[in-house]
Amino acid sequence: MAKKTQKKGKRIGIVLYPTFDSLDVIGAHQVFHYACRYHSDSEVLLLGPDPKDLQHDKLKPYLAAAKKGEVVSGEQVKIAQDITYQDYLNDKKGRYQLDLIYVPGAMDTSCPLYYSQKMADNPFFKVLEKARQEAEIIASVCTGALLLGTAGLLAGRKATTHWMTATLLAQFPQVTLAAGYPRYVVDQNIFTGGGISSTIDEALAIVTALFDQQTAEKVQLMMQYHPDPPVKGGDPAHAKPEIIYEVSRHETPYTPGFSAAGDVFLYYLKHHEIPS
Repeated sequence: MAKKTQKKGKRIGIVLYPTFDSLDVIGAHQVFHYACRYHSDSEVLLLGPDPKDLQHDKLKPYLAAAKKGEVVSGEQVKIAQDITYQDYLNDKKGRYQLDLIYVPGAMDTSCPLYYSQKMADNPFFKVLEKARQEAEIIASVCTGALLLGTAGLLAGRKATTHWMTATLLAQFPQVTLAAGYPRYVVDQNIFTGGGISSTIDEALAIVTALFDQQTAEKVQLMMQYHPDPPVKGGDPAHAKPEIIYEVSRHETPYTPGFSAAGDVFLYYLKHHEIPS
């Protein structure tokens, strides 16, 4: 990691892109927001695409929101970005230098691929590369791990993702898929989270690492996060077989986030030489 410029607080960046999962972002943002309230010299920044990044036909439905500085989630929630990718990439004075970069999953995780078919010109992957050089922690949740894998950031690491894309993550060379269905996995400075709701657990673990355990405990209490769900089937190890079947049958054909996840891996294959 590159040497950091002198600054007191922590700066957390969450990278938005069209069709991101709402809870992936909002859950983590809620945790990070409260952590920054206890460390007032710290801040959370939401990074989003510039309208010029959305010229591909697949992305044009999101142009109107982008012109207003908003990014649309897969559930049609519009979130205002603080800065664009280019603001971050063009920052030479350390105004936006990040201590943590956080990549959510999405209804259609392939969306960032359409910014540019050449990885070297793709602003999303340029953001990840810059963050790799300066951030203390790099994190993803849900299918965001596929994007970290495509950027080569999971090489030699153990990682997790949404249970429906776990077998695909395992295909990335030099990536070790964590056994079972963990809420999150930590491998040195890389954090990867499981499916959507894992964002809160993972974000609390990140706060512990980035700040301290007491801050995480304060945030957890403030959010009254002590889950006791009325049903106990939140991952395939605990769900009924017929429920797993129905969810898999329904989601795979109709949710682009899973059917297009393979496109992310193909993009990886196009831009990386596979080790023999």
